[in-house]
This record gives sequence, structure tokens and C-alpha cells, in this order.
Amino acid sequence: SLVMLLPLLHMENKYGVKLDGGILDGNGNELSIECYGDDYGIMTSGGTIKNLKIEDGCRAVMIMYPTENVILDNVNIGGDGVLYPINTGEEGSNPVKLIVTNSVLAGWTSYGDGVISSASFTNVTFKQGTYYNNIYGRVLKPYANTILTDCKFMEHMNLDLSALVTGNTVTIKNCTVNGQEVNAGVFTIPSSDAEYDTALFTVDLPSWAVTINDCIIFE
Repeated sequence: SLVMLLPLLHMENKYGVKLDGGILDGNGNELSIECYGDDYGIMTSGGTIKNLKIEDGCRAVMIMYPTENVILDNVNIGGDGVLYPINTGEEGSNPVKLIVTNSVLAGWTSYGDGVISSASFTNVTFKQGTYYNNIYGRVLKPYANTILTDCKFMEHMNLDLSALVTGNTVTIKNCTVNGQEVNAGVFTIPSSDAEYDTALFTVDLPSWAVTINDCIIFE
């Protein structure tokens, strides 16, 4: 497999690094990409990204035309240059799994059902992004089945399930928000914009769900 050890990089491109399988090992270094709008830090069709810090790159990890699972381990993504820590674009021949472990994601994380078949986040911290230092910088928006295990969420986090495909679910296991156990009682379905900034944890339900229990499973 391909192993890449990255020093501090500074590039002006549509994407800074392209990963089509194999392993991209940052060896604890930082990947710095000068980005504009829709530019990508890492454009990947699959493989493993690990031991890396990304503070720039707009769409820091962009999944395009996937051919194999996308795995992130010990990756710290967030900073003034990061809008989307993880995002998806064009579909591949078959959806793949997104697997994130032992990482920090600050910003708006979103992934499409046609690109990703399922996603799992284990021991991941979700924080406020600073590209947008407001509600748009603290969103998790899954379209696909998702499992969250031992994750930590900042207060005022938003779980946006408005695009969750009919019948898909988000499973939450042993997670906390601002140190408090995540269960049905911590969620607020906002009735005003102000609640996104005041409620402990907001959730936007898909149109097909009547209650939280229709789309979120607590274990």
C-alpha cells in the first residue's frame, strides 16, 4: 500500500492532495492548503488518512467517486480555513463506508447517501468551526445510516437529519454533549432560529419522522 509522510504543505490548487486507496500518514504533521470556496484539502476515492492535522482546505476531506471505504484515524480537522471537515461529491459505482475514529471535527460535517452507504464515528469530538463561528460551524448532517459511539459534542451542537433518507437511522451509544449523556431528553426540536444558539443540542427531523425515536436509536 502507498504510505505518504507529509511535511507542512502549502499549495494553490483545486485540491491539495489526492488519495485513491492506500494510506496517507501525516506522521503528526499539518496539511495546509490555500483554498477558495469549493476547493478541497484532500480529494479521495477511498483509503486511510491518519495522524494528520488540517486547519485549511475549505472542504478538508472531500469524497469523490469512491471505490473503497474511507477511513480517518487520529485526524484533527478545523480552523479558519475549514468549512466542511468531511464532505461528499460525486457518487462512485457503489456507496462505501465512512469510518472515523479518535479524531476531532470542527465545522459542518455532511455526507450523502449515494456516496456513503453507512458511517461510523468512534471516540470523535465534534467542535465549533471558525470558518463560520456560528451555528453553521457546528453541524452534523448525515444522509446515510450512522453510528456514533463514545463521541463528545459541544453545547449548542446541531444534528441536522432533514436530509436523512427515509428509513435510515442515527444510532447513539455512550455519547455526551457538554459532559451530559446524550439521550432523547437532551434534544430540542427548534421552533425558532434563536434556539440553535441557546438549546443544549438541537435536532432537525426529516419530513418522514414524527418523533425523535423514528430516526434516532439510543443504546
